[in-house]
Amino acid sequence: MLCRNLATTVGSSLGFVLLLSGCASGPVSLSGAKVTDVRMYAYTGRPGAPADVSVDLTKADQVPCDATEINLAVEVRAVLAGATREEVFSSGGGMKERIKANPGDYKGVAIGSPYDYEQSHTFDMRALDFQVSDGITLERHGKTNSGGMYSSGSDELELEQVKFRLDHKKAALTGFEIIAFVKDAPDKKATRTWKPNLSCNQKTLVIGGAGDLEHTSGDPGPIVTVYVTKATGPTGETVLAMVEYAEGPEGAPKTQRTQFVLLPVGGPHVFVSQGGNGVDESSARPGGKGGAGGTVQILVDDRHPDLQTGLSWEAPGGRGGRGGPDGPPGSPGQGGVKVAGVKKAFGKKVADLPKGVTLVDPVEAPEPPKPPRPEPPKPPKPKK
Repeated sequence: MLCRNLATTVGSSLGFVLLLSGCASGPVSLSGAKVTDVRMYAYTGRPGAPADVSVDLTKADQVPCDATEINLAVEVRAVLAGATREEVFSSGGGMKERIKANPGDYKGVAIGSPYDYEQSHTFDMRALDFQVSDGITLERHGKTNSGGMYSSGSDELELEQVKFRLDHKKAALTGFEIIAFVKDAPDKKATRTWKPNLSCNQKTLVIGGAGDLEHTSGDPGPIVTVYVTKATGPTGETVLAMVEYAEGPEGAPKTQRTQFVLLPVGGPHVFVSQGGNGVDESSARPGGKGGAGGTVQILVDDRHPDLQTGLSWEAPGGRGGRGGPDGPPGSPGQGGVKVAGVKKAFGKKVADLPKGVTLVDPVEAPEPPKPPRPEPPKPPKPKK
């Protein structure tokens, strides 16, 4: 930090010379520093108007459903080896804007105003480590900067970026957490937790197989049966749907599939059985036909008929193959929603329920088969 203070004291012209020599450029090493605090700022980008593309997640308890990644800015407050005053170091991500918005947070530390922030107040993100829960994948990105106006000509590794990719199917069910900490001071950490968000889950899609070189037309959408009942999960009372269908190439043996889906009570959800897409046109063949839409049957537990609120179905045909003479799209399928007894259907699958989910009305386990009754011994035949 000596270079920053000299540049401020001596003047801008000398500061410019110091910057050319590389004294104030590049990230600061936190090795040997006394870390006093770690803070994390989370934000995400999403499609939409320019004013809405960046969403601050720092104070949000749930991630927006259209977010696919999380970016972080991390601040470390520390006293460097050989220094006497606490400084604030940042990974970037709008440090000046945060100082302007919350000047009280920076009183008593070396950075007193947004204009006092310089490149020397950044640190290499490799000094940090992260713990993430299931549903998030950590990605690290680094790059080298060769040459440049203020470079000595040697390759220097620039600040490493970190991004977190979301798996919304897992995240919507369990929520997730990110913990950031300095490797040399693992006891100093920042934690951000987001709660489950079942409202992100509004569609369950089952698609027939697409056309290929041997069968240019898409397969019809599968026959989908959905059993719906009431359960409790990580978010409290919830709707549990068990989706059963068979999949496999047309004319070949089918593989039976079972998928569990958690839904918010009363929230909208659509179950879809879509025909497969026809193969695209090539020099050897025209575009294939789209597969016909399948069949969707939604059966709501007759003990909880109110659960059908918000549930619907779709069975669209698959897209025809593109190019040349485009293949025709598939015809729509059929479906419906009705109240019926589904207790026995859950009875055979209750051991496979998602982790942390229990049925509100317990399903009795099937009774074990009774052993055969022994036949009474036959009397011996009389001797002749």
